[in-house]
Amino acid sequence: MFGNDTLFELRTALAAAEQEREGGLSPHISPMIQPADCCSLLSQAGFSLTTVDTLNIEVEFSDAFKCMQHLSLMVSQKIMKCLVTLTFPRVNQTD
Repeated sequence: MFGNDTLFELRTALAAAEQEREGGLSPHISPMIQPADCCSLLSQAGFSLTTVDTLNIEVEFSDAFKCMQHLSLMVSQKIMKCLVTLTFPRVNQTD
């Protein structure tokens, strides 16, 4: 699950560019979840002694376009993985 700081630099740069060009900001993605919110949701669902770990991974790209290309490939691979594991219910055919 992606947290509130995911792609922070990219989101900040795109927001600044949109602010400059359009004179305002429009929401393009859903809000990111805070780790504390995860614990609250798990507690409300009946879990006790909930713990949420976070892991920060920093990756550098030569430019924003390389970053977006990498993200696009990640999404494509995830979709293909889902399609491969997707099973459809069998339909009994009667003649």
